[in-house]
Amino acid sequence: MADKTATVTIEKVVQGGKGLARFEGRVVLVDRVLPGEDVRVSLRPRKGVTAGEFPEVLASSPLRVVSDCPFYSRCGGCDFRHTGYETELELKQSILLETLRRIGKVLLSPAELAVIASPRRNRYRIRTRFQCDGGRKGFFAKASHDIVPVDDCLLMPEHLAPVLRKTRCRNAFYLETHPVLDTVYRYRKPGEFDTVELDFPGYTLMHCPGNFIQANRFLLNQFVETVREFAGKGERLCELFAGSGFLTLPLSRQFSKLSAVEWSHSAVEMMRKSLEINGISNVSISERDCARWNPEPCDVLVLDPPREGMTGELARKINQSGIPRIVYVSCDAATLGRDIRRLDQYRVEKAVLIDMFPGTAHFETMIRLSKK
Repeated sequence: MADKTATVTIEKVVQGGKGLARFEGRVVLVDRVLPGEDVRVSLRPRKGVTAGEFPEVLASSPLRVVSDCPFYSRCGGCDFRHTGYETELELKQSILLETLRRIGKVLLSPAELAVIASPRRNRYRIRTRFQCDGGRKGFFAKASHDIVPVDDCLLMPEHLAPVLRKTRCRNAFYLETHPVLDTVYRYRKPGEFDTVELDFPGYTLMHCPGNFIQANRFLLNQFVETVREFAGKGERLCELFAGSGFLTLPLSRQFSKLSAVEWSHSAVEMMRKSLEINGISNVSISERDCARWNPEPCDVLVLDPPREGMTGELARKINQSGIPRIVYVSCDAATLGRDIRRLDQYRVEKAVLIDMFPGTAHFETMIRLSKK
């Protein structure tokens, strides 16, 4: 089968931005195609599925456009630069709705899933990682560790491009920008720069370049405001996977008491600095593994776990906690669907897709759940 070619019709685009087709009873996944297109592909078995590689589009969709990126045909970074942004958003909404239905058993209509678009499709990324080999710097090709050399990236702010071109490297490195200023940070690992201040409406967040921060500099404020709206106001809020306080600080203004749990010592220290300079005294911090958290009485639980989501044990504890409302922030639709299904004592009240990663197959989702 390794050398077999086939002509297939793309039925839909699924998680990961891949087009789904069928050939001789097998599901075939194809990169960078659109629904309704006929493509000729080479069939390759990959991790339990069949990949349709080197697609040749025989009948193209009217929604297909010429990519604005000169590296798109080789670079593995983006997934949707062969169509317009409006179509990309529609595809992402469809992917999320189907994933929640298939894995989470949650039935939502498109009207029930709000979509927040990025104000700009390009030049939004705060941090970009570059691979390096033999002096060549760039990104990995699709499903490969071959490096595609680049001298710019349309997702990266313009003022980082001259720094990229001047960089001589032997190992992978990062370029990061201040979300508002044109300050550039180049490093191989976190901790090579001093802490910087990020000003948000009503508070200042301390941030060390290299530490986690949401990717899209144009959506940071709207991301925070959406979580605040979902959480509402009350007496007590518990936050799991709190990081360095990106959500903790603004949420502390809406609740009399906030309990934040985070396992990373460096993130906890950064959060303490932010709380101190803002004079916030109603936040208590617990430095431990969130999976071992024992539920506390609270009005709202906010959690923003890593891509792998929460453990089954944590879901069991939450189900038994009696907490009336949950705000779940997710960067992976599949694990979100799995975790919603685990939280069987709760129902979905509200959902929103925030496109923090235009051009790629990734996005953020916020779900508000209430006790049944």
